[in-house]
Amino acid sequence: MTEARSREEHRASFTRLLGHQLVSARHDTSREAPEALTDAIVDLHLRIAG
Repeated sequence: MTEARSREEHRASFTRLLGHQLVSARHDTSREAPEALTDAIVDLHLRIAG
């Protein structure tokens, strides 16, 4: 398993990086960390809408 990439490394791939979160899940985030996934989606929605 590789280390998670930093926010700066992700920024190079995205022209509008709104956020960067590390979630304790391996492959299937929706099953392994559903609350964290839901929180990330709500946070993204609020950043876009607000």
